[in-house]
Amino acid sequence: MTSATVVDRGAVTRAPGGSEHAPVDTGRLIEAALRQVLGALPPSFNQDMDFAELGIDSILSTQIHTALTPSFPKLEAYALFEYPSVARLRAHLDGEPAPNDPAPIEVRESGAIAALEFGEERIPIHEYLRAYGSSSSRSATMSVHAVDVGDGRIIETVICGDGPPVVLLPPFNSTAIIWIQQLLHLSDDYQMIVPHYPGIDGSDWDDRIESLDDVADAVARSLVQLHRDGIVTRSRAQWVGWSLGGFVAQILAARHAALVERLVLISTTSISWSSDEYQVSPETFSRMCASEFRAGFAKLPEFIRRHPQVRALEARGQLEKFVVGSVDRRVINRYFQMIARFRHSHAARAITQPTYLVSGENDELMPAKFARRLSREIQGSEYHEVPGGLHFLSLFRFEAINEKLRSWLKSS
Repeated sequence: MTSATVVDRGAVTRAPGGSEHAPVDTGRLIEAALRQVLGALPPSFNQDMDFAELGIDSILSTQIHTALTPSFPKLEAYALFEYPSVARLRAHLDGEPAPNDPAPIEVRESGAIAALEFGEERIPIHEYLRAYGSSSSRSATMSVHAVDVGDGRIIETVICGDGPPVVLLPPFNSTAIIWIQQLLHLSDDYQMIVPHYPGIDGSDWDDRIESLDDVADAVARSLVQLHRDGIVTRSRAQWVGWSLGGFVAQILAARHAALVERLVLISTTSISWSSDEYQVSPETFSRMCASEFRAGFAKLPEFIRRHPQVRALEARGQLEKFVVGSVDRRVINRYFQMIARFRHSHAARAITQPTYLVSGENDELMPAKFARRLSREIQGSEYHEVPGGLHFLSLFRFEAINEKLRSWLKSS
């Protein structure tokens, strides 16, 4: 297996000019920057206190970053979110290990997703759509659009149906085919839109993409362009994010609020996959995925079950790979780095739109307790748990999911 890219976690270079005989206390420099921006710190302050407890939002974070850059000119713009306490930021700046630092996942590869093998084969969405177009059970028209989002980049988008727009955001490294049960069954009433993230299937990759914010921005631009082109009825949509798609949806709600009417978050979480709290090993993750796909195979539409490459994957015991969107390890590794840096609680607290969360009672890949925790962090959100449900609810428990979606979407 190719190792994930190792990110240099060494000390961030200080600006020249300091005396080597008078070492600077990095923690004190950070505290000084906090006081410069926030004023007096509370009596309860200590260096382990989460920055969120100090009321530090994205605007204040930028101001604190600016206050620190004279001393640390190479400090990353996202550092206060990735290392959200004086103690953790100090350790990062001094090149020391910090407790619960998410970054070591690139080295230790204990994150289940980072260690997954995707092989060399995948089935592009165009192949599925050709198979669907020639199937006798065809009930709706699906099309693929190459949307220009600027800088010569394309975001590939699958669209099915007419009506109010509903954007479906896929899980990690998945093509639109993973939403097939919603594309087929909800397109009578809604225009279902599934963008492929940068680097997935026919969407262009860009090495400048460093965070899920960048991914969300590309997705937002694709919807705006589809509306300008008259393909989508309106730019303000309802957004449904599944697993990783739920992370992107939360960012969209904050960064592109004018595009987001409401959110549905399916099988998502409140912790990083690289967190010590996430106990699923790569082997267990792969085994559970394979088991769930084998058990649900008969529920897939016939044009998928009969597809020669899908049948070959089934014969090899690798059925879960029929949804894979990229086999480029460079792209996969970058996504995992972005996932590890995503700040779940920070994103959740910024949501003001009506939000509905759905999780599977028996989901071991993304345990329901984390979705329940996330629902408590999103003001006014609603939560539903599918009895006996596992992780791939939208694919194999689609009757329950589609019923919930219809009820939630039509209430807008």
